[in-house]
Amino acid sequence: MKQFLKNYPFLTLGLVPYLLLGCGGTSGNSSGRLDATQQALSLDWQRVGLLTPAAVTFQLQLLGSVSSPTVGGRVLAADDIFTSGTTAYISYNLGGDTLSGSIDQVTNVNSVPVLAASVGFPTTKINGLFRNGSDLFAVGASSGADGPAVIKKFNVADPLLPSSLIATLSQAIGSYAGVGVIQRGTSIYALAGDDAINGGLSVYDSSLVRSSFTALRDARGIAYSSLNTGNMYVVAAQPGRIVEVTTAGTVVQTIALGGAATPESKSTISVGKTMMIASIGEGGAKVVCRADGHILASISAPVVAGLSPGLTVTNAVAAGQGLFFAANGEAGIYVYSMKDSAPTGSVCNTVTLSVLGSIPLGSGLSANNLKFVDGTLYVANGLGGFKLISVVSTPSVGDNTDFN
Repeated sequence: MKQFLKNYPFLTLGLVPYLLLGCGGTSGNSSGRLDATQQALSLDWQRVGLLTPAAVTFQLQLLGSVSSPTVGGRVLAADDIFTSGTTAYISYNLGGDTLSGSIDQVTNVNSVPVLAASVGFPTTKINGLFRNGSDLFAVGASSGADGPAVIKKFNVADPLLPSSLIATLSQAIGSYAGVGVIQRGTSIYALAGDDAINGGLSVYDSSLVRSSFTALRDARGIAYSSLNTGNMYVVAAQPGRIVEVTTAGTVVQTIALGGAATPESKSTISVGKTMMIASIGEGGAKVVCRADGHILASISAPVVAGLSPGLTVTNAVAAGQGLFFAANGEAGIYVYSMKDSAPTGSVCNTVTLSVLGSIPLGSGLSANNLKFVDGTLYVANGLGGFKLISVVSTPSVGDNTDFN
């Protein structure tokens, strides 16, 4: 289970980033953290309870792994992922009161990953990232005067260097920790977590001047349509729900999901053309129609012999090319086929999710987050660091393409 535990300031320190590795050479791997060994991966069909292997129309190839960085003598856990083109940005942190964080920049050109840069933050936990052009936004928790929950804006160049990761702007956002950030147009949207009074959605301009605040208890993730149209959607917890909001932050409707009852845990949301997918912890995940809020499909959090249910909750989900991926903590990543059929009881197509197997990630490691973009699966594997997996699929009849 990935937790966002409450954070309290201990002392006042500035955010002082420092380089964790050199960026010279051809591999960007001077620290030895990148293992670019490629290998074919097979689904574990027995782990998911199948009696025989399922027929699959795709191949999995591990492209590379990046081990977790060490900041202040502590090994950090991979938590959030933002992708832009062939570049991924990964945030690292630890649960509890440990206010240390790190950002990796990993490029993936022609299926060859390169750890371009890694920057550590000894006094700031990094929970969420978003980059647009030369602007990099980060939210988390800090022991500085602007903490504990903060949003920071950096003016960056490539590769990321400490000199460009001194925050040009920084603002407190209330609550104990910032947990998510996105930009749409000229507005920046930041979420603060489990705080009934100060937690919720803040809307900022490009200078980080806040224009509005909407109280949303235990807000965890925010997204908008891949078509860049319509309203935005926040997945929140206690209870699990999706809250539709306008670009001004006004609540339009709330869709009940259930689940997500564990305080300060992780949930994600992705918005396709007509559908949304959301992870809700011990409640598994849901596929929801954007137009009418109808629940189109559900999966349960897995039960794995020898593991506590609290370690196998569904932290994150992603979809595309007729496939559905669920990051289930120490149960690893479960893979499902995602098929459409004629609408029944909703204006959206009916969706069927059928489990195919799990991707092995290592014993005792937690699949905290994932993204599936253009045939590449990006995985934040907790203390196991970051993985890139190629997914080469052959289209078949009925494949859901809402998230392509």
